[in-house]
Amino acid sequence: MSQTPEISIFSPSFLANPFPIYQQLREQAPVFWSRELGAWLISRYADVKMLLTDERATPDQKAWAGYPELKTSAQPTEHVQWALDATLLLCHGAQHARMRRFANTPFQSAGCGRIARVTEQVVHEVLDGFSGRKEIDLLADFSAPIRIKVMGRLFGAGFTPEEEEFLVTGTNLALGFLEPSLAPEAITRNEGALRGFRALVENVIRRGKEAGAEDSILGDLLQPNREGDRLSDEEVLSLVFSFLLAGTEANGSLITMGVLLLLEHSGQLAHLQREPDRYPDAIREILRYRSFTKFLPRYLKEDISLHGNVMKQGQIALLLFQSAFRDPETFENPDVFDVMRKRSHELLAFGAGPHRCVGERMAEIEAVIALREFFKRFPKATLRGSEADWVKHHMLVAVPRSVPVVPVLLS
Repeated sequence: MSQTPEISIFSPSFLANPFPIYQQLREQAPVFWSRELGAWLISRYADVKMLLTDERATPDQKAWAGYPELKTSAQPTEHVQWALDATLLLCHGAQHARMRRFANTPFQSAGCGRIARVTEQVVHEVLDGFSGRKEIDLLADFSAPIRIKVMGRLFGAGFTPEEEEFLVTGTNLALGFLEPSLAPEAITRNEGALRGFRALVENVIRRGKEAGAEDSILGDLLQPNREGDRLSDEEVLSLVFSFLLAGTEANGSLITMGVLLLLEHSGQLAHLQREPDRYPDAIREILRYRSFTKFLPRYLKEDISLHGNVMKQGQIALLLFQSAFRDPETFENPDVFDVMRKRSHELLAFGAGPHRCVGERMAEIEAVIALREFFKRFPKATLRGSEADWVKHHMLVAVPRSVPVVPVLLS
């Protein structure tokens, strides 16, 4: 195993700026055993991509050697266990393939057109609400309303004001069930949020059915496939849960990150204002340059040899997305934010292989429209202060908590 000095991914210096440590790992120990985490840290792009698609590495926690002890020492409570069973991310094998076929339907060509129409409507409504204002909070006033209202309308019946408030505050708590270790305090913290999330999902499905919302994501999920197969009620519940949990949080984070980065890099914003058709390229670069996913775990079903190290069956490999996306072997000038960067490599921000995120196109469509229209309305917007207020939602993800923005309104 590598002799590189032990690092701590929870240290203040790492949380403030992890990239020098990522560089050290890529150069000196691309496959590094962390005693702190009891896991391998995988830091190079090529290796991360390989393990995302290698059948010997799985997101199924049951392949972890420590899983039996974990189950004995920290039994998941009812709603944590339900979330673990329900989310598409942790579904596997034939059942995953079947569920994924249904899950793909809302994001095919007709579904993408619906997403674009709804997003255009919501974004313009939100921006119209800024009339006469000199300052907004990027999260509370812009990205959060967009992600929640778009998702509500796409499911056919919208959310109640109470549900919208819950999605603002509760999604972040509910995400904790994805932590690699279900410590007792994490279970206690997440149980109430997940109970509320399940109730919300059940209400959304009930209202959508009552409204007969056929032209909606829910309507797509309720239809039989070409073979006449249908999702059960519990399977519909699982997919709606997966879509709401991932869509409301990840899409909002991408919009927030995008506006923030373009405000910090005025030259890059100028490129987009001259060539607005390059916004899709900008979204890819935002996801590469400042990925809000820190890392994803993979549990090894077999021994895997990599760079002179043997990662044993039953061990954990943590795929360091933020490091992989700054790998100079893959990206020219990786520490430079460049919205005109050529598309030379596959975007891994939404994963790869059988577990690639089905909502990737939805996230891109929402972000392109939100950023394009924001800067069309407020081309001279500026940040108040130099740094956003950051919060670690859970150990896998970090996004800004509050980003004050001062738009300069056009006369």
